[in-house]
Amino acid sequence: MLRKILNIKKLLLLLVGGVLIMISITGCSNVINKPSDKEIVGKFAEFVNMFPTEDLTVLYDKNGNGSDLKAGDLGTWQLSSYKYSISEKGDEKIGVIIRFNRNTKEAKGIFIKSVIKDEETIEDIEYPIYYDKDGLHFVDKNMEASIVEELSNFKIMYEFISIDREYLNTLKSKDIFYNEEVPLYGATYKLTAEDKNIKKIKELYPDVVMDENNLILDFMGNGTPWKTTSYLSLWIRLDDKNNNYFKANMSFKKSDTSENVSSEE
Repeated sequence: MLRKILNIKKLLLLLVGGVLIMISITGCSNVINKPSDKEIVGKFAEFVNMFPTEDLTVLYDKNGNGSDLKAGDLGTWQLSSYKYSISEKGDEKIGVIIRFNRNTKEAKGIFIKSVIKDEETIEDIEYPIYYDKDGLHFVDKNMEASIVEELSNFKIMYEFISIDREYLNTLKSKDIFYNEEVPLYGATYKLTAEDKNIKKIKELYPDVVMDENNLILDFMGNGTPWKTTSYLSLWIRLDDKNNNYFKANMSFKKSDTSENVSSEE
């Protein structure tokens, strides 16, 4: 009887020990799988350190996360860039969405402009465009001169934004986060009026309105910082009310044979 009791105790001890080991391993795994702030910042810098560039056709030679690509498909980079502002005209959004197809070496997209005032849409237009080494162009060569001028004056953020690891290390970080359930990661940085990217915005858009006490750089990427990120969003906020800001998205995806670009993307 005594021997049976001792054997039962040994079995219970083994079971409890096993449970504790599993809990310990799970806990360690969560710690190990959580990226450090340095890794998150490093991934963001890695994604955008090739910019700024006056010639975005360099994307034809840049590899992305090709895990979802079919055999023979080199993939497509999709860039979107927007300028949001509020003026007497109303809430204005102007921007472009462009796909850089690495198979065909062609970049096609749309030019977008909308103006809303007192919840009424004053203007809402989309026109097909293409991009080459000389910049953005309308497919239709008979566009109104005023619209052609707006496209000519518009700058894609990746043409002037300058971000690398060294630059990020000089900034004051407000928040760096990672959500493993999505997964999603990102960071928020405080900028000053002397920041090189703020100065560049002032140079390109002299009439832009900004609150120098509330200048923010935000970024957010999907996936994990250990793997190639396939989607990244970037904001430069010029006030704390989201009245005036710049936003850019960058993603790598399988090539779409239809070549149709939607403003909903």
